[in-house]
Amino acid sequence: MVNTSLAGKKILYVEDDEASRYLMGYMAEEIGCGLVTCSNGEQAIDKIRTEKFDIIFMDVRMSRMNGYETSRMIRQMDKEIPIIALTAHVMEWVPLKCREAGMNGFVPKPCSVASIEKELCRCLL
Repeated sequence: MVNTSLAGKKILYVEDDEASRYLMGYMAEEIGCGLVTCSNGEQAIDKIRTEKFDIIFMDVRMSRMNGYETSRMIRQMDKEIPIIALTAHVMEWVPLKCREAGMNGFVPKPCSVASIEKELCRCLL
């Protein structure tokens, strides 16, 4: 069901797994948000330079440039945009490492439409 408060918000999802990108597309559509995906941190940096996003969901473990490195680089360009870690790595130290990298939140995988919508509302409304 589309959340009218979130309708039209633009999400950047940085994730190297194609199936996860597909699933996020479905969830964004259910919530009513637009979605742009990147398969690595370098692509995300390029996208942020040319497009405006309301929020970023970031995988932590990716090839080439991991989510921590990517978040640190994004913070050099934009201190305000919410960056939310979305990862299957849920060891107790991961949320702290995410905050140290400049991320604003943490959602463990597997996630649901409700958990994504909750983070969107927390960060954007």
